[in-house]
Amino acid sequence: MSDSTSTGRMCERGDRTSAPNVPNYTLSKKLGQGGMGEVFLARHHGTDEQVAIKFLLLPERSSEPELRLRFDRETGLLAQLNHPNIIRVLDHGVADGRPYLVMEYMSGGTLRGWMTLGQPLSVSKVRHVVTGVIQALTALEERQIVHRDLKPENVLLDADGQVKVTDFGISAAVTEVGQVTSTAQMLGTLDYIAPEQRTRLDVDTRADQYSLAVMVYELLTGKRPVGNYKPPSLLNRQLHPAVDTTLSRALNEDPDDRFGSVSAFAESFDLALQRRSRPWLRPAARAAGILLIASLSVGALVAWKKGQDGPASTTGNPSDPVPPLDPIVLLAERAVKTNYFIERGDSHLAAGQDREAESCYTEAIRLSPREPPAYLKRAYVYKKNELYQKALDDLQVAVDLDATRVDAWTGRGSIYVQLEDYARAIPELNRALALNPQSAETLAWRGRARYKLGQEDLARQDLDTSAKLDGNLGIAYQFRALMHLAARNNAQARKDLEDAIRCMPDNPHAHAKLSDLLAQCPDAELRDRPRAILHARKACELTQWQGWDKLRYLAKAYAAAGELPAAIEWCEKALALTPELKRSMVQTQLAGYRNPHAAEKRSP
Repeated sequence: MSDSTSTGRMCERGDRTSAPNVPNYTLSKKLGQGGMGEVFLARHHGTDEQVAIKFLLLPERSSEPELRLRFDRETGLLAQLNHPNIIRVLDHGVADGRPYLVMEYMSGGTLRGWMTLGQPLSVSKVRHVVTGVIQALTALEERQIVHRDLKPENVLLDADGQVKVTDFGISAAVTEVGQVTSTAQMLGTLDYIAPEQRTRLDVDTRADQYSLAVMVYELLTGKRPVGNYKPPSLLNRQLHPAVDTTLSRALNEDPDDRFGSVSAFAESFDLALQRRSRPWLRPAARAAGILLIASLSVGALVAWKKGQDGPASTTGNPSDPVPPLDPIVLLAERAVKTNYFIERGDSHLAAGQDREAESCYTEAIRLSPREPPAYLKRAYVYKKNELYQKALDDLQVAVDLDATRVDAWTGRGSIYVQLEDYARAIPELNRALALNPQSAETLAWRGRARYKLGQEDLARQDLDTSAKLDGNLGIAYQFRALMHLAARNNAQARKDLEDAIRCMPDNPHAHAKLSDLLAQCPDAELRDRPRAILHARKACELTQWQGWDKLRYLAKAYAAAGELPAAIEWCEKALALTPELKRSMVQTQLAGYRNPHAAEKRSP
C-alpha cells in the first residue's frame, strides 16, 4: 500500500476531483492516492486548521469489501492510540457513501520525499527520524500491535521535523494477526516486509523491527539490503562497523535471532551511532587527534596527579574567571586517566592481585564507557576466576561497541568451550575467523570445540594450522596433546605437552597432564617418574596447593614412583578439598594406595 496519507512536498498537484462534500470542511487539493483511496488537503470552517482527509474506495473499487475491512481497522486502531509519534485522527464519518478519516496535516510530507535516490541522509537526520519511529513502535509493542507496513512512505514529517507513523490499514494485535486476510498479509512493499510475513507465517512485533532495519539501512546508505547486501559501513564511511552488527541482527530471517524488542534494537543502534561521533573514526581527523592527544597527555596527567595531591598554586589573580576547557582537551585528559587505570590494572593482574585489577578496569570503564579495551581486560579477570556470565556480559558490550574485535568474539567462544557448550562456541569463533582467518588463538579454541563435537579431522586441521601460525601459542599444543592422549599417540602427546609448558610455564593443567603421562605411560621409554613428581608439584604450587585434582595427580606420581606413604598423604589432602560429586573417585584411589595388593595392580 502506498502513501495513503501523503502530504505537502510529495504531491503539489493542484487538481481537484469529484470528492464527496464533508461537513465543516473545505477541500482544496489532492495530496495522494493509494490502494485504499485518496487523500485531500482540507481546511476546517470554524478553526481554519489545515487537515488531511482520507476517503475510502475510489468509485471503480467500491465493490471490494476487504478495503472497507482495512479502513475500519485503521480507524479503530488510531482511535485507541494517542502518541506524539503516531498520526492523530481528528474525526471520521461517511460522506456520499464513502467513509473518511480526518487526520492532522503533516506539511513536511513523507520521509520518502526527503530522500534522494541512491543517496544517504545525514547521520544526524537519520538519528532524529529513527528515534521518532522507534518511539511509535515502542508504543505499539506495548499494546502488542504489529504495524506490518512500515516504510518511508508511511512516515510523515511536519515543517519542524516532527516524526509520525501513519497508515495502519493492515495493522493488527498479535492475537488477531491470523484473522487478517491472506491478501492483506502480503500488502506493502516487498523489500520492507519481514520474511515470515512474506511466507504468510504468524508474525509478531519483531516483524516491524525487521522493516525498521531495512528502512534504516536505506536511510544510511541510499540502498536497500537486498540479497547479499554489503555492510553499511562499507557504503557510508561515516559509520562504525558496530552499525553493521546491529542491523545484521535486526535483519535476520529468523525472528528469534533478532533483538527481543524494538527498545533493545534502539539501544544497540544508538550505541553504534555514538561510535561514529568520535573524531578519530574519520580518517582525515584520526592522525590529528592522535598527535593532539599525545602532545597533551603528559601535561594532562601531571595536572591530574597534582589535583590528586591538593590544590595547585596560582600566579594569576584568584578572582579571574577560569576559562572553560576545550572539549578535545577534556577528552584527552579522560583518555590519559583511562590508560592510567588500565596500566594499573595490568600491574595488579601480573602480580596476581585479581580483585585490585578488576577495580582498576572498572574505573577505566566508568571514565570511558564507550571504549572496549577495559571491558576486555575485566572479562579476562572474570574468566580467570570462573565468573563466566560476568565475562560474557563484558565481552558482549565490547562487540556491541566494536563488532570488529576479534579478541572479543574469540573470548566469548572460549568461554562457551570452557562451559562445554561447544555448539554455541562455534558460531562465536566463526565470527572471529571471518574477521581474521589467521587468528591462531581462535583456530585453537575452534579446534577444541570441533574435537568435542566429534569432528576429529576438522579439529586436527584447526590445531595444526594454529600451531603453524603461532609457534608460541600454548593452548594449541595443549589441545592437540589431549587429542593424542585419547588416541594413545603418547610420544606426540608428550612432545605437545612439553611445548605447551614451554609456551605457558605457569599453566597448571599442562604440568598436571605431563606429570600423569610421565608417571604412568605404557611405553617404558617415555616414563620419567622423578620428573613426573616435579611437574605435579609445580601444578600444585600454581594452584596454591588448593586444587584437589592437582593434589590427586601428585599422589599418582608418588605412587608410580613406589612412594606409597607420600601418595597416601597427598591423596588424603586431595580428598579433604574434593567436591561431593567427585569424592567417590578420590576415595577409590586412596583405598588402592592403602591396600598393598591393589597397589601392585594399579592401572594408569
